[in-house]
Amino acid sequence: MKKLITLVILITIAHTFTYGQAVGYQGKKFMVELGYSPVTTLSARYFDYSFDDAYYTDEKDGEVILFKHVPKISIEYVIFNSGSLVLRYNPWRLTTNVEYLVAATEEVHLVGAQSKGNMISIGYKSYITATPAPLGSYYGIFITNYGFDMSYVDSEFDNVAAPKEITEFDLDKQSAIGLFGLLGFKNILWDKYTLDVSLEGGLFLSNTVENQTFTGGEFSDAYTMLDFESPHQSNIINTNCFFLVVPTISFGLLAF
Repeated sequence: MKKLITLVILITIAHTFTYGQAVGYQGKKFMVELGYSPVTTLSARYFDYSFDDAYYTDEKDGEVILFKHVPKISIEYVIFNSGSLVLRYNPWRLTTNVEYLVAATEEVHLVGAQSKGNMISIGYKSYITATPAPLGSYYGIFITNYGFDMSYVDSEFDNVAAPKEITEFDLDKQSAIGLFGLLGFKNILWDKYTLDVSLEGGLFLSNTVENQTFTGGEFSDAYTMLDFESPHQSNIINTNCFFLVVPTISFGLLAF
């Protein structure tokens, strides 16, 4: 009888630890993190992914390596002992140089196609170490919606100001979908703060963006855009050059 009671107690204890253990690190599941990503076009050269820009591609033969800085904010919530959901936001601005012809002088000049947008990502992290999430190594997948506005501005590489009828021309607002995978490691400091280091890679799908086609009536005879389509897809191509490989370091608070 004593042996049976002992067995029942052991089974009850095992069941309690198996099913009753709180999800998360010491029961904490929710965290807010601030991140920073230094992005560059260097990785695009190794993947033979071309930058589409009238200045860098045509005049510099694509040899210039560009750098930009991306701040990020994310919310992560642990739903399993080995997995969590992530909601992330970061701004993104990029200027692509395009060419236009001045009819009076037959000179070709540059104008900047400036994009201002926001990236909102939803993802899942799967923790692969024996420790409960969110502690340890992980891999994950993100789906990102990149919505952006575009406008023509003076190019920093041309000393001639762009004409008003070009800079005042309205370009459509567009959005693109991106798919990204990542590998990373999260450490927890003093049972309260998080340190996350990751490497992410992926692409935005350029076919989810439609260019405006210039039919010839958009500008007067004084100016002609040498590309007969708007630079929306060029913006996605150039954005991909930066986001093919993205390192990120984040610091956060493991709140509750």
